[in-house]
This record gives sequence, C-alpha cells and structure tokens, in this order.
Amino acid sequence: DLLTDFFYRPLLNLSFALDARMGHGSLVNYHFTNLIIHWINVCLVFSVLKEWGLPLSRALTGALIFLVHPVLVQAVVWIPGRTDSLLGLFCFSGLLFFLRYLRWHRLGDLAAYALCLAGAVLTKETGLALGFFVAAMSIVPDHINRISWIQRMRAVLLTACVLGAW
Repeated sequence: DLLTDFFYRPLLNLSFALDARMGHGSLVNYHFTNLIIHWINVCLVFSVLKEWGLPLSRALTGALIFLVHPVLVQAVVWIPGRTDSLLGLFCFSGLLFFLRYLRWHRLGDLAAYALCLAGAVLTKETGLALGFFVAAMSIVPDHINRISWIQRMRAVLLTACVLGAW
C-alpha cells in the first residue's frame, strides 16, 4: 500500500481498528470517535490556555472558538481527518504536561509529556514539532517560570531520547 510504505502511524491505525471492531463495519463509530476526540481537544485547549496564565474568560473564549471553528474542519467531520485531531490530542496534552512541569517541577509531568510526545510522533510525523517547540521553550530562559538549567536539560534530553527512539 502506498501510504503504509511512507507513513508509520500505528496509533492512528489502532484507533481505526478499534472503531472497525466496535462498530461492526458501521461508519457511525468513526464519526462519533472523531467528535469525542474534538471535544477532548477543546477541553485541552482550555486547560493549556489556563496553565499558560490566561484569565478564565479568555481561556474559555479561546476554547469556544476552537470548538465551533476548528482550524481543520475535515479533522472532525471527515473520517481520515482523524490524523490531525488525534495529533492535536497528544500535542495539547504534551504541552499541558510540559507547562505543568515548568510550574511545579514534578518529574511525573515531564514523564507524561514524554509519553504524549511519543504518542504524537506515532500518530503523525508532524508530532516532531511538539518536541522542537518544547526543546526551544526549555533552552530559552524566561522570567515567569524560574527553572534551573538541570531541569531544562532534563526536558531537552528526554525530548531527544523520545525523538531518537522514534
């Protein structure tokens, strides 16, 4: 198959296989799963905006805009568009865990970020962008999240290990 020769997307394929198994060939399950993923992404967008420090009203407004006008409408309504929604789920989750790591310095949040990064690259190749974004955020010092260089390098090395393993 042309697509499987170029793309390694096991988590996406697993989600389709689960829908096929549970829906017994019905397309309703595929569409329902896409809607559920979109709703989860809306909640994650809200959480990321709150964690980033936006007031509740602005975070809610951002999430509601994402709800009614996703950047890629086909990611919600078109079955093969799940690639982008599932990628968003892992990227938004990973960013949320990384922001929590910056704030609370908990290694569990860093480990959860790494799992989300792995999920992102196993869903779609552009999941690499999450790793590069987090590595850049780790290297550039800021005045909001006072985090030591050791903590920053943990994030960069963990990102490099996940991307290297991929």
